[in-house]
Amino acid sequence: MRIVNVEGHDFDPGMAATPLNIEEFGADDTLVVDQMLEPIIMESDGAVARTGTVTLRKVES
Repeated sequence: MRIVNVEGHDFDPGMAATPLNIEEFGADDTLVVDQMLEPIIMESDGAVARTGTVTLRKVES
């Protein structure tokens, strides 16, 4: 198993992490992962063993 940290990465709704503050942003906002509160745990074969929990922030242009 391995821990995956996506802090600082662009947020993708398909990533294996639940954003706690997604309702604070609009549909057209570009978002990045601000903090990993719980890491994503991956099996050695690449399967998700446990989804993570994150907070997001808006990318300022």
